Amino acid sequence: MDCQKLSPKARKIFNSLKPYFPPDPWGKARWKKDGRVCDNGEFDLRKSEDKDKIQHLKRLLIGHELEMMYRRYREKYHLPLEGISNMPLTPLLKDTLEITRLLAELDYQIETGDFAD
Repeated sequence: MDCQKLSPKARKIFNSLKPYFPPDPWGKARWKKDGRVCDNGEFDLRKSEDKDKIQHLKRLLIGHELEMMYRRYREKYHLPLEGISNMPLTPLLKDTLEITRLLAELDYQIETGDFAD
């Protein structure tokens, strides 16, 4: 479901995404107050299709990061897959997991009809 304006509850969730979208190296904003973020392209988080796209990209990143972590872990410790439970999560993976959680929460907030006036 799309919306034109974020409700107060949705705005609070959206604002919690700001630390994950700092300005780029040239100082250009990647998080914008109107509901848009820039992350290898622009995504309007008021639009369901854009939220789905960025969630999909973040999930791909999670899978890639886990695969790379497992390879490094296995090379270092020569352990089978069962040993993965002892692997620490990288900051990138933790942040990406948190972004996907917040995006799902934002999507739910918008879909449940908590609209701004």
